[in-house]
Amino acid sequence: MTGELVVEVDNISKRYRYRGSEKIALSNLSFSLSQGQILGLLGPNGAGKSTALRILTTLLKPDQGNAVIGGYDVLKQVRQVRQKIGYVPQAGTLMDESVVADEMILQGRCFGLDKTQSWSRACALLDQLGIPDLFNKKAGDLSGGQRRRVDIAMGLMNEPIIAFLDEPSVGLDPDARQELIDLILRIRDTRGTSFVVTTHYIEEAEQLADQITIIDGGIKIEEGTPHELSRKYALSTVTFTVFGMGIEKAVAGIATFPDVASITWEHTENRRYLIRYRTNAAAELIPVVASFLESRKINIESVDMEKGSLNKAFLTITGKETAV
Repeated sequence: MTGELVVEVDNISKRYRYRGSEKIALSNLSFSLSQGQILGLLGPNGAGKSTALRILTTLLKPDQGNAVIGGYDVLKQVRQVRQKIGYVPQAGTLMDESVVADEMILQGRCFGLDKTQSWSRACALLDQLGIPDLFNKKAGDLSGGQRRRVDIAMGLMNEPIIAFLDEPSVGLDPDARQELIDLILRIRDTRGTSFVVTTHYIEEAEQLADQITIIDGGIKIEEGTPHELSRKYALSTVTFTVFGMGIEKAVAGIATFPDVASITWEHTENRRYLIRYRTNAAAELIPVVASFLESRKINIESVDMEKGSLNKAFLTITGKETAV
């Protein structure tokens, strides 16, 4: 479910000054996002992700550049922009002693709803998110996963066209993290809401995002879909187990194929050979290699593939093992 552009970011930059020194937090960051799309904003600590979110949620002014959300200028039309966005900060929004219903109704009132409208919308949201039983519970009694679900519900009280989620699954166990991923995807699919998500978990971005923007040192260093980045930067490894004669010449022939980045072979104890090559076009190349081997009268016993991943791509692009 994608449609018109909801976010257009044009060369935003931000510098911080402290005790006479200057640090670049963002440098000419640009991207766009359409209705119903999810953008994963990745980068190591200090990359500028939180600064970008603060600018787009009108909490911070850039030194240069601008952004338009839902047709409204982030710098000149702050009130209209805030009506169009939802924001879930990393630290959450709930106080331990507060009751979920009270927090959500207050949130609705801040967006101009009366008490009855706020009550009705809060009930509907919690029901849609699968947590209607949390309405009258104290925040301090909620699990981490429940708390983040309520945080997201709070961010949707004004029915935003786009929600900004800053590290939404930090601190959650794997099961709760997967439930949260499923929830975000369901909101996108049923409500058409767009999301910008910063995350330390690259596997999470791989499941969630339609588009990935990677920043480091405040600079955008790469962007694309998870598949495009994985294909470009994370080579898959394909292993053919074969037997027959002329293996060395066959390997030399495969090495000349345009999409083969590297290739090795070895002789196993059971008189089989392992031909192992790395490629960014594994699915397309496997039948080509199989046909080539068969034309050389080499018998194929099995084929195994270890796919490239966004995690490997991130390592290649940034030189860092994780987005932390």
